Amino acid sequence: MRRLLLAVFMGLLLACSSNKVEENDKYVSATLSDDSQTIKIVTDSIDTYKYNLTVGDICLDSGNINKQKNISIWKQLKKYKEPKELAFIGANSNSIYKIYLKISDKVDTIFNYKREIVKDSEIPIAFTGFGAPLIRRNVAVDVESDLRIWLYRNNRHLSDSLFNLFKSIYKDIIATDYIDYVPQGEIPVVHDIDGFKYKVNSDVKADYYAVVACQNQTFIDQYIEKLVGSNFKGVATSLSNALVCDYAKGTTGYRNVFLLCINKDWTYRQYPLSTFALDNEAPNSEFIGERVNFVRRRIMNSYDSSRSERSDEPKELRYKSNIRVVYPNKSPLIYGTALVEIPDWDGNGLECNVTFTVHFDGDTKSVTIQRRDKRLCYYNKYTGYHFEPEDKVILAKEHKSPYTFSYQMHFEGGDNFIPVIVEDYHGNKTMGNVKVHAKFVRRDSPSINIENNIDNNIYND
Repeated sequence: MRRLLLAVFMGLLLACSSNKVEENDKYVSATLSDDSQTIKIVTDSIDTYKYNLTVGDICLDSGNINKQKNISIWKQLKKYKEPKELAFIGANSNSIYKIYLKISDKVDTIFNYKREIVKDSEIPIAFTGFGAPLIRRNVAVDVESDLRIWLYRNNRHLSDSLFNLFKSIYKDIIATDYIDYVPQGEIPVVHDIDGFKYKVNSDVKADYYAVVACQNQTFIDQYIEKLVGSNFKGVATSLSNALVCDYAKGTTGYRNVFLLCINKDWTYRQYPLSTFALDNEAPNSEFIGERVNFVRRRIMNSYDSSRSERSDEPKELRYKSNIRVVYPNKSPLIYGTALVEIPDWDGNGLECNVTFTVHFDGDTKSVTIQRRDKRLCYYNKYTGYHFEPEDKVILAKEHKSPYTFSYQMHFEGGDNFIPVIVEDYHGNKTMGNVKVHAKFVRRDSPSINIENNIDNNIYND
């Protein structure tokens, strides 16, 4: 009997011990990573826990955790919509943020997070040469006035030393992951920069120096590859003389000028100097005369698609080492589109009222309708010209697109070709013809019937 009671007691004891182990399996731990940048949270795989991350009265992050989660403190600080508030807290605590973490009823702790303000170690470079100078955004953007006004409105006075720290922390918080450069002044647009030189003044040390203008990192990489292949033949070994800029001639697009500092072991650094634009491309143009509805819709859809793609100038260009050149919204336009169509015409051949509709976009400056051909003007050797030979110039800046107008011409039976010239603001031209097929049916009576091959329901689906 005693042995039976002992066996039952031991069974109950083992059962209690098993439940206790199960309870111990429910755990939550929160630790700071070795670099003190990330909070690592690990939980059991059974339950989901709520967490809340705050600094002062500001909630940085909250949500649910199951199993594990890594929280980057700096990313959470940068995500907060009021960076001035966080910068003020940091300025008053010597850049140390007390990060409070609460996880359900399991964790309630504080992590001290210190953000080191890295001073700009960039080597100063001065130059004289073509293009709008590129300035580091954190240097170019003047935030001091804005920050002082914010402090005044919130009655939060800071000493000069604390204000400088406040400004540094704020600029660090709002900075992107890129090293951004922005143009200073107007960005020039040219056809080429043949022979343009850049005189650079800097203490940057290298075995060889070169200047290139390019749109992407690939151009720089291929350029250096060529230099290596030639064993740097003819490449400058100092900055004492001005350097000729290498670039892709006859192209169109924004170009950024870089100083390349190359060493004999093939390592190199690149420093942005200036930016400009090349425009060697005439507006992308369509000329539509005789057609039917579905053809017109196809061409117009193609035009609208082209216009939306081509008129958007680049917002930024990226290079290695997180270098990014960011362009302002009012940068010069270098791509253009135009469409000239004749939706309708009527007349008796000698005098035809021709309706033109002109669409233009981007850097398209003008559309010129030429009425110079003897046939379009109706030249008679006895009476001379019925219409004076001339050019009708439509300036984009004077009209809203699309612009519709009527113009008188003489048509012969059959195909008539009306010359059109589209020009952009940088002298690039596209030339073409609008073809109109005319068929005149004449009877014995003095009245004239006209068949102009134009669908009267052209604007209906």
